[in-house]
Amino acid sequence: MILKGLKIVDLSRLLPGPYCSMVLADLGAEVIKVEEPAIGDYMRFFPPKINDESLYYLPINRGKKSITLNLKSGKGKEIFKKLVEDADVLIEGFRPGVMEKLGLGYDELKKINSRLIYCAISGFGADSPLKDKGGHDLNYIAYAGILSQTIGIDGKPAIPGVQIADIAGGAMTAVTSILSAYINCLKNGEGKYIDISMTDGSAALMSTYFTIANFLKKKTSFKKDWLTGLYPYYNIYETSDGRYVTFGAIEEKFFNNFCKAFGREDLIPIKNDDDKIQYLKETLSKIFKSKTFKEWLDFSSKVDACVAPVLASEELTEIEHFRKSEFIHNMKMGGENSFKYFSFPVKFSGETYFKSQPSPKLGENSKEILEKLGYTQKEVDEFIKEGVV
Repeated sequence: MILKGLKIVDLSRLLPGPYCSMVLADLGAEVIKVEEPAIGDYMRFFPPKINDESLYYLPINRGKKSITLNLKSGKGKEIFKKLVEDADVLIEGFRPGVMEKLGLGYDELKKINSRLIYCAISGFGADSPLKDKGGHDLNYIAYAGILSQTIGIDGKPAIPGVQIADIAGGAMTAVTSILSAYINCLKNGEGKYIDISMTDGSAALMSTYFTIANFLKKKTSFKKDWLTGLYPYYNIYETSDGRYVTFGAIEEKFFNNFCKAFGREDLIPIKNDDDKIQYLKETLSKIFKSKTFKEWLDFSSKVDACVAPVLASEELTEIEHFRKSEFIHNMKMGGENSFKYFSFPVKFSGETYFKSQPSPKLGENSKEILEKLGYTQKEVDEFIKEGVV
């Protein structure tokens, strides 16, 4: 396990922070999830559920331990500081200033652990004029300009099917930053405060569009371009049975292979002819509508033309690529109940794909963690009675 020995205290909830700590747990880190007593991570409540556990919560909190702590109480703060004393990383996803009000901000915690890597994930970052403004994924990608490039067939901005700001702008930016800070700490023993803005992390995905728009000094947003559906050779087409396939033949060789497969070499010279865009799109639409989804699936495996099916989530395990992959696993939940999940999707030499343990129930590991911190059974019982855990 690549990160075995790395200890992470995770205060975050919902998606960005938990996704980040999930990745690190998959890589071998010990993740202690700190949750509010009786309530816990809000993601636990979202349907659908299995054994009364949310299927939104289960896959991204697997392999972690859970302790409940009332951080507004003096005892809760004391326990939390003990947790942090030998931790390598702290992850939190509150609005800027919340941890400082609790007396648990970075400046306070680094006094007890100078090596601590403190990662704060928020919508706009600690120094932004918008730092106190509420928001969610859709709001952040709107601010970042992503929605101006995500145009539906009606010409209006379309909501993406996955959470871009939460996962790419927040979680994966945090993973990269945490591991970078950890490498730095291994070199010089220095901790770091990491300020993650999900809006900035999302805007970074707009690097090419941002540069082009500012260089040309003219409006480029809310318009289709060669990578967002303007040209027929990079587009989505309907099949004869109402399904969809993608065509991404940017390079000449792929477009040529496609045309030759249907005896339509006459289309090759007009691939990049702006005056023939509509004609080419209508012609390709007829070709794609001449076959079923299954026939296009077979075609994509035989002809090197950048044709790929638009798969539904439930179909992924039916495709040979995923069937032969080692990163889809089955998590048993007791009885006949189980669910499938993706593990870390990268292969390391000398390592197998990482299998995980089930997600913890709320406070499941509280007693175990408290005992490791040196508290007696009597003290633990008192904490429970007082609502500290």
